[in-house]
Amino acid sequence: MIRHSIKKIKPYGNDEEINAFIIDPPYEELNIIKGISDLGDLDLEIEWIKELINRNVPDYTQDGFIIYQPFLWGSRKSKIGEINDNKIIGAREFDTKEFLDLCYAWKQFLKANI
Repeated sequence: MIRHSIKKIKPYGNDEEINAFIIDPPYEELNIIKGISDLGDLDLEIEWIKELINRNVPDYTQDGFIIYQPFLWGSRKSKIGEINDNKIIGAREFDTKEFLDLCYAWKQFLKANI
């Protein structure tokens, strides 16, 4: 299960605290979602993932591969990949629906903290 939490952190080296959206190990590489801070863009990402889930794409396919971080997407199960000798090697499996739920949680976090 992909777990996340909201924690207070002090990123500025002083006493000022801000809320941080933390994705718990071993799935911290799914922090890719935190790169989307525009709610409109996040809505597009959510729609894409919902479509992927509904299309019945084979698990671990390279359809939807994100070039900046290696993910092998599938409708049910996806993998966080590793690149080795220019080949993508699946590493850690995660449930695609749970990632969608994580996207919704990120959206709620953004709404509450913008």
